[in-house]
Amino acid sequence: MLTAVAEAMAFPDWFGHNLDALFDSLTDLSWLPAGEHVLVWSHPEVLAGADPVGYRGIRSVLDDAVEATQDSDRKVTVRLEG
Repeated sequence: MLTAVAEAMAFPDWFGHNLDALFDSLTDLSWLPAGEHVLVWSHPEVLAGADPVGYRGIRSVLDDAVEATQDSDRKVTVRLEG
């Protein structure tokens, strides 16, 4: 999941592939143009079923990043599609 988000959001090479780095990267996005950036997570139920703890951790970071960037010039929005 971390690799998929990193690829979708064009994270730089320094991305650390852990939850702290995910939050840091999602709340920075200085390498992307200003504006709203929408992350679409297709079938989150797959991860929720396979790794409930991992799912909750990633969901928590995504929710925190969305909240932290609401007043930013690079706002993050997450859409879950199932």
